[in-house]
Amino acid sequence: MRRPLRIAFVGSSCVGKSTLARAVRYVFKLPLIEETVRTISEYADIDNVVNISNRERILLQISSILYQKFEESKYEEFVSDRSVLDYYAYFTTLCGNYANKKIQEYYHHWMEENIFNYSHIFVLTCDVLRVEGDGFRFEDNELNLKIDKFLLQYLNKYSIKYHIVKSEGFEDRVREVLEIIQND
Repeated sequence: MRRPLRIAFVGSSCVGKSTLARAVRYVFKLPLIEETVRTISEYADIDNVVNISNRERILLQISSILYQKFEESKYEEFVSDRSVLDYYAYFTTLCGNYANKKIQEYYHHWMEENIFNYSHIFVLTCDVLRVEGDGFRFEDNELNLKIDKFLLQYLNKYSIKYHIVKSEGFEDRVREVLEIIQND
């Protein structure tokens, strides 16, 4: 019996996660969980996450991980553009110095509680392919490298199976991801 497909695309900003998630979702006819920080930002009328206060950033990150957890709980199978680990990486990197210890502990707990729920995690790193920024989020390459390093560190720390997407072209990436899923 095949285990449910719970596919997550993780990585720093502007590397093509959304585009790849949509393509894979289409092939498997699964629900797509859009990047929740973008959904929350639209509700809050935030058009650029770079120019918000630290307090707003903490609230946005907390709302995003909770919304991500909620969306994932609705479906047995899905494709997700981001994961709880992404939100933990961004929260820790961007808000760690500003959030109180209790909030940091909750965030860590939420991440640990959910990180094992994915059947496939695909990592897209900024050193393989950078796509054009969309004006919504950080386009700081140093920050993106920190996020990628953080994600890989935690995936390895918890011995979670993941695949780094190495292909550069879109069609090659789709083919690479589909082959891994179908051979699992």
